[in-house]
Amino acid sequence: ENALNFDFESSVVRDSDADVLTAWAAYLKKDPKAAVRLEGHTDEIGTSEYNIGLGEQRAIAVKEALVARGANAAQLSVLSYGEEKPVNSEGNRNARRQNRRVEIID
Repeated sequence: ENALNFDFESSVVRDSDADVLTAWAAYLKKDPKAAVRLEGHTDEIGTSEYNIGLGEQRAIAVKEALVARGANAAQLSVLSYGEEKPVNSEGNRNARRQNRRVEIID
């Protein structure tokens, strides 16, 4: 699993993603040379400036969750695309739910 989803206008990491985060942190601890990019994404609601900020907050929240599980912060970079790279561009509620995410890029 390399994507974690978020609730509307939220940057709070879901408890249901704990296992995914623990697995990524274990991978990073095992290989100190490994690095991942945390890409924050949003749905299309809101201004592009707001969404860039929210995407960044989401990526930072995932970074903090990984560090709390033992990953080295130096292995993690944060990038926000806001609403620019939807995985589903249908514009309905299901599509927006899929677009509110942080992707972990190895």
